[in-house]
Amino acid sequence: MSQMIPAGYAPNLEQFKKYHPVISENITFHDDEVAQLFVACKRLERMILESGALGEVFARVTTDEALTELGKSLVDMFVGGEGAERLGWIAQEIINGAGEIPSYFNHSPLWNKHRNEFMRVLDHPQVSEAKALTDQAGEKLLQTVNRLIELLTNIRDQLSLEYDVPLVPAASMVVA
Repeated sequence: MSQMIPAGYAPNLEQFKKYHPVISENITFHDDEVAQLFVACKRLERMILESGALGEVFARVTTDEALTELGKSLVDMFVGGEGAERLGWIAQEIINGAGEIPSYFNHSPLWNKHRNEFMRVLDHPQVSEAKALTDQAGEKLLQTVNRLIELLTNIRDQLSLEYDVPLVPAASMVVA
């Protein structure tokens, strides 16, 4: 959470946490759950790559004929990347559940055309359990974020009333 605070504002966060231990505790929960989600995503990536299912789909949709139809080569779409790295880019899109991606992503023609085939990799038995664990970790983090927002909003409201300082809409705040 501290990495999300603009430079120079860390002492404010530390002071706020000192006087609002429930916030400090929930920030700790948040940070732990971010780490758990990161680990779950890395495990899911490993399972996607180790299952062989992604490699099979990738090989089928990147034949010479398929690439000619796309009007792109693998080098065009994965600049500087080789086999495993190329699969890693696609695995990342699968993990993120990406919809259609914009054209400034070099691999967008391949992903956008074959997205549904790539996403079916999540149904592979070796992958589906890791996907479920990743979803659980994401849901737990979302619940913690919502709880933290609720706590912060309540404290902000209390402070606003206690010190007679009106609320300032977030859009009008300027962070230097």
